[in-house]
Amino acid sequence: MPLPSLPYPNNARTAHAVNGFLEESRLDAKGLTLRPFNRFDPAYTEWWMIPSSEWPAYRFGKLCFWRYPNDSDGLMYVGYYVEKGLDSSISGMPELKKEWIMAKNWYWHSFLEELASSKFDDIARVVAKGCKQPVRLLFQVNEFNKVPKEGEPRTKPSDALILELGELVDAFTVVEPAQTVLSELNNVISPADLVKHLSEIDLRFHWLDLVIGVPFQYGDESDTEWSAPDLWSLALTPWLPMVK
Repeated sequence: MPLPSLPYPNNARTAHAVNGFLEESRLDAKGLTLRPFNRFDPAYTEWWMIPSSEWPAYRFGKLCFWRYPNDSDGLMYVGYYVEKGLDSSISGMPELKKEWIMAKNWYWHSFLEELASSKFDDIARVVAKGCKQPVRLLFQVNEFNKVPKEGEPRTKPSDALILELGELVDAFTVVEPAQTVLSELNNVISPADLVKHLSEIDLRFHWLDLVIGVPFQYGDESDTEWSAPDLWSLALTPWLPMVK
């Protein structure tokens, strides 16, 4: 099945189009704040819709617009984003920012419980049905000394993995296998199985970005199949219960 194209050439245009739609429609969107990761290169950096004005916003589950791979061949993933920070056991290391250490109030902890429950399944089914596309899970990890820094270009991750959920949202296929630290996840068979294997991998010293959503091709105004209201209602709104 060919991937749908958006009427926008980059992440910034897409994010602002959706945000503009929310402002014009005066929709209740949980007080979302639009933020780019690299404000000095906004076009293709990741953009987040965060349920707070707090910054940095590592601890929150957020909506996102994300390009992967981060080059001219990349696709834009529209959906949900959550991150796992570094373990407190390395908090004393030099040049390690204290905000990179994952605290108890990070949503990652709750997210794992929801990933193993019917809550995640139900949302993913709604997204897949509305977008008429399978939902993908994009994992990127970086070692503790290569944590992506806000305002700077992202470097190639230490490892990456893309899983795709089937039509019934209860089984995975591998789109891009992991090569190193995440390789144990290449054979997971379900969301609950994924949580189990994540708990068995030693990720204490790794930063993990997880994007869950639908991939789109970049396009232009001639692509009329999708619009900002469509993205909001079909690809983003279902995830709002996990944006906190």
